[in-house]
Amino acid sequence: MMIFSLPVYRTKLEAAKKLVEGQIVNGKFDGNHELLKGLLAICCNRGNVLTLEWLLKIIPDHEVALVNEDPLLSLLVKQIDVYKDKNKCPFFKSMGILLNDPRIEIDKVDMKGYTAMHFAVKYKIDHCQELLLAKGAYIGGEDLFGESPISEMDSFLLEKHLDSCVTSNNRKPGEDDYEVQMNFANFIPPAHKPNYTKPAHKPYNGLPYEDEMQPIVRIAQSSSTKRLLRHPVISSILLLKWLKLVWFFYINLVICTLFFVSFTMYVVFCYGREDAPFKQFFYVVSVVGWMYLIMRELIQFLLNMRVYVRSLENGMEVLLIITSGAVLSKEFDDETRRVASACVILLSALEFTLLVGTMPVLSISTHMVMLKTVAKNFLKCFVLYSIILLAFAFSFYTLFRTNGNAQPVDENAGETKTTQDDGDDDQFNQFGEVPLALMKTVVMLTGEFEAANIKFQQSSLSYVIFTLFLFFVSIVLFNLMNGLAVSDTATIKAESEIIGITQKVFLINKYENALKTSIPIRRVTTCLARWFPSNMLQLFSSAQLLKYIAVKPNKSNAIMVSSLVPQYRHDAKQGDVELGKQLEEDQLLQSKTKYGTGCCIMSCLNNMDGKIVKYALEILHSRQENVGSIEYRMTRIEQNMEGMAQQLKELRKLMQSVVTKLEVVERTMD
Repeated sequence: MMIFSLPVYRTKLEAAKKLVEGQIVNGKFDGNHELLKGLLAICCNRGNVLTLEWLLKIIPDHEVALVNEDPLLSLLVKQIDVYKDKNKCPFFKSMGILLNDPRIEIDKVDMKGYTAMHFAVKYKIDHCQELLLAKGAYIGGEDLFGESPISEMDSFLLEKHLDSCVTSNNRKPGEDDYEVQMNFANFIPPAHKPNYTKPAHKPYNGLPYEDEMQPIVRIAQSSSTKRLLRHPVISSILLLKWLKLVWFFYINLVICTLFFVSFTMYVVFCYGREDAPFKQFFYVVSVVGWMYLIMRELIQFLLNMRVYVRSLENGMEVLLIITSGAVLSKEFDDETRRVASACVILLSALEFTLLVGTMPVLSISTHMVMLKTVAKNFLKCFVLYSIILLAFAFSFYTLFRTNGNAQPVDENAGETKTTQDDGDDDQFNQFGEVPLALMKTVVMLTGEFEAANIKFQQSSLSYVIFTLFLFFVSIVLFNLMNGLAVSDTATIKAESEIIGITQKVFLINKYENALKTSIPIRRVTTCLARWFPSNMLQLFSSAQLLKYIAVKPNKSNAIMVSSLVPQYRHDAKQGDVELGKQLEEDQLLQSKTKYGTGCCIMSCLNNMDGKIVKYALEILHSRQENVGSIEYRMTRIEQNMEGMAQQLKELRKLMQSVVTKLEVVERTMD
């Protein structure tokens, strides 16, 4: 093996050919394949283009494991100098040769979990990123440190590539058969691609399939790439996944709505009252809804315990189940019943608000984000300035409290009660106790002073401190928090569409995480695995690879899928995808097909969203305008000149080799 690797290392191609000349049968190496191990990696590290081409040519077609023994693309990307011309770089040329070989695994990882795309993004090599994206490299995935290439990728470069994934057929835009095609190659997890080999060093995560939402979630979490959620390619993936989820979501919404309405009616109007009308009806509906909540939370817990226990919302739901169960099981005495009823009503209302807020309706999701954002920022601001409020509360308690809380008692009982009530009011308005002082200060923050009941005559300093409170707290602090709320609201309204899509991303990801149970636990919960399979929301699989879809704008935006996987060629320079096969055995997503809702009432969900189609048509129209532009023509001329220069260079080499051979022949004849 050392004898064979030495000429490869020293780029002696003719010597290498001589060593294996007797073992070549029909152009393929027929000897011990162990001799070829590591040679491709040597060529990649040395930038030996000719030897790399020759080795790929003689390696048998079935030796996929031999070709993918090392992360060849990663080795090449690490050798590329970003400041050098890509047309003169042997490593970049070697990348093109490897990517044109159907045996290469484009998402091969190294010992640290890095792919070629990781290195291309890390080293900011744009032309490598464009080439890898054009060949269908996965933009998701995480290394050992939890980093994904999509998190650091240039958003404009990614947007340009996504635009190239939107194409059309050869029909005119006005014809019925006109189609807008969207390619999903960069979102297909590596495990479902050909030539995939599971890395031996990859830690076992126990999940039954790859996370398809991971790259889209990373896009939604990044402020620079969040705008790409509107892109037709990403929006189409979300729509197809939503069609798989819509039944579960709306059934859950209807049942929970019935539970919250009936339970609230039971607690407010029937709890503790024997003669209340419809008491038994509300009680039965509430018990059925309560049992549904128990079953739903138990299934979520068994399917994915790790994710379940980390969710604060799940904790609220468990608390709601416990408190509502206590109320439904026993009718307490009057005082306890009031406290329990108030707590349960608040919990159920909060849970119902959060549930309604998850609806993928633009106005609802936007207002829910407004509520959460304003509340979060208000609490942050309030915690920061609580030191000032505490200082003023203790100052008021020290200045305005009265020594001795005894109140004069009259002989008349009614007058005694009135005097006692007035004493309670004085205690609150005169900061009689520390808890009351804190509460009174917070109330004064909202503008309710009742300054007439405050005894300023006890100390002249009280005027100064109260004036400082009016300025810093009631004017400055209160208006500051109101300004923050208005600013947050305006920002959210300006990005309402992006926020709505982001909420849908997180909702779909939440349901997918609930189904991603580790394999050992799913063996215990076999019945749940049958009813709720882990891949029920999965779009991409090895058996049926959904590499692209087609939408017919002139047929109510009908979504078309093909039963065949098309072979395509992707030109990163021209930005177009040429499908090698036409759509065969197209299937309209009717009510009984894979992506339909199965309900005539919701038949509109069988079609693509009009906004997505409009955006896709705008991309196609802008591309047609760019074809006739001067910039496009200059780019095409530059590409043609580069191709001609490359052909002249190869022709010069060919002529030189012919001259050399002729000289050898002449010497032999002499």
